[in-house]
Amino acid sequence: IVFLESLLLSFLDKPLNIFQLFLFSLFFFNLIQPIFQIFGLFEYPPDNMLMLGSTIYEPIDNNILSESYRVLSTLILGSSVGWIFGLLKFNLPLKTEIPIVRKIKFRNLKVLNYGFYLTFIASSITSLMLVYFSSKFGYVQVIHLDIASDFIPLPLKIGELIYPLFGFAFIYKSSKKNFLINSFIFIIPFFIKLLTGYRGEFFGIFASIFFIYASYFKILKWRRIIPLGFIFFIFLTFLGTSRYIENISIKNFLYDTSIVELLIQALAFSGNSLGVLAYTIKFQDQFFNTFPFLLGYIPALFSFAPNYTYEGLQAKDYLAQHLVYMLNPEKLYSGSTIGTSIAAEFYEFTGGNNFVIFILSAIMLFFMMYFLKNLFRNQLFFYFGVLYIQNLLLSPRNSIMKVFNKETIISFLILYLIIFLSKKKTNLIN
Repeated sequence: IVFLESLLLSFLDKPLNIFQLFLFSLFFFNLIQPIFQIFGLFEYPPDNMLMLGSTIYEPIDNNILSESYRVLSTLILGSSVGWIFGLLKFNLPLKTEIPIVRKIKFRNLKVLNYGFYLTFIASSITSLMLVYFSSKFGYVQVIHLDIASDFIPLPLKIGELIYPLFGFAFIYKSSKKNFLINSFIFIIPFFIKLLTGYRGEFFGIFASIFFIYASYFKILKWRRIIPLGFIFFIFLTFLGTSRYIENISIKNFLYDTSIVELLIQALAFSGNSLGVLAYTIKFQDQFFNTFPFLLGYIPALFSFAPNYTYEGLQAKDYLAQHLVYMLNPEKLYSGSTIGTSIAAEFYEFTGGNNFVIFILSAIMLFFMMYFLKNLFRNQLFFYFGVLYIQNLLLSPRNSIMKVFNKETIISFLILYLIIFLSKKKTNLIN
């Protein structure tokens, strides 16, 4: 009921607004299982073992499941208030209005173009190498444990690292006429990497670009959005099974199940992040993190301890890794987690305080509206704003605080330096 109320509220704004996208993400990653259960399309596993498909066999009692629903309801209500308040505060256009985007000028356009195409080539080659190595060694070994790193030359690694920096600047300067063309070119390396089974990055970038286009350049109709969104989500969902296609039981299940049943099960499986929240509630008093998980990304900037190790657990406060260590240490050491969730991080940060979860949820959406109001103010705002959009849309199975990572900070400083030198009218090419 809370979800439907907020969804109806979201139609105050034009189609594909940020609150609608956040609600859809929340639905697919956290709410789809209980809602499917209401309509008889899905049944929880025995003892509510929500992450049974991820080799987690810890039972969840009904009280914890009810507490999870309470937290998610509070998250939805708080985010709806933050979104409405942001609309009113920043006087953002509603319904059929498109904001006026000022004409953008670059003093060093050649530097931008050279930087973009050089890093585009480096990122594309790196992505192709990752696809090759993942087919040879497996998704987890290559993407999580990074065993292919020694085979990738350092210049390619650096190019891939700063590629989003030049890519977003490349999109930022786009006019309405060439926005989609530039965006298509920019997204090619991420699409190549998608073939490894790594979906999150591609989903965040694609959804962010699509949202910006619909918000600032052309208002889209629901009859176009719904089929495209459905096809896109189904494509990503089934692509995820490619990571585990060698598993005999999964292969047999795929062959022995009807298309409709496969679709329902695939959609329901996407909602496993509800289990992250439930297990966080269950182990709330057993974690040994130094900082709250919500803030743990900031001190982790200064740590170079390897992930998926006990050393990494002691040095970095990531909920995903601490939680899977509680549930299945061998799964962690083999390079896998069960992900994280902004709802779970809010719960751990507040000790389950309803009021504070409500306030944090409202602040999260209010900041989003602030970035939308100022998205095209300059390159820095655009770069950080798009990153915030990506992390917000992925936050139901990720964390909004992942905007604070080493790659982002390095890229942000490089971009600031370029802008500073440009204002000084320095000849950057020389």
